[in-house]
Amino acid sequence: MPWCPNLSAQGTAFTYQGLLNDGANPANGTYDLRFALYDAASAGAAQGSALTNLATAVSNGLFTVTLDFGNRFPGPDRWLEIGVRPGSSAGEFTTLAPRQAISPTPYAIYAGTAGTVPNGAISANKLAAGAAAANLQAGGQAAVGGGGVVLSEQFSAAELINAGYQKIGRVSLIDEAWQARAAGPTRLPPQLARRGHSAVWTGTEMIIWGGENTSGAC
Repeated sequence: MPWCPNLSAQGTAFTYQGLLNDGANPANGTYDLRFALYDAASAGAAQGSALTNLATAVSNGLFTVTLDFGNRFPGPDRWLEIGVRPGSSAGEFTTLAPRQAISPTPYAIYAGTAGTVPNGAISANKLAAGAAAANLQAGGQAAVGGGGVVLSEQFSAAELINAGYQKIGRVSLIDEAWQARAAGPTRLPPQLARRGHSAVWTGTEMIIWGGENTSGAC
């Protein structure tokens, strides 16, 4: 009697759907089914008590049962041992071999306490190295290293204060006064020359700010 299992899960109970053949043909009628959970493909230790589903309807070889072994899926592999007998029989169950490996589906159960984890309960050592920075980057943000400084356009940025940043001061900046300068000769005319300025080369253009010209004007 070969079986072709398909498993799905919800809560601690999961649905087992199988195909039962009686000899070379799909089984029809009622059968008693017994299910036992083990921690190994052979021998091993039983995980909880065996479950017996009496008078299970089988149509064209197909059947569906709901199994609930309780909290027996902490992460290690599990196997299902199945026994069967005709529903009209009071004899011993025939144990089928091999045991059926439980697919990951029962492990995809929503943890009963996942929705009640209090804020701040997940400590840094629970996160993989680089996970926090990767999440920030994915959201278009960046982490500030130790000793770093964050600049904000707002005098009192509530989102930074709420995040634990300390305000260390403020500075009033002059109105933005960028001016694009066309490319000129090697020797710039006096009105374009600067001194005491800052500059950065972007790879395609030079951006210059601050300082003063030869007339002393900013």
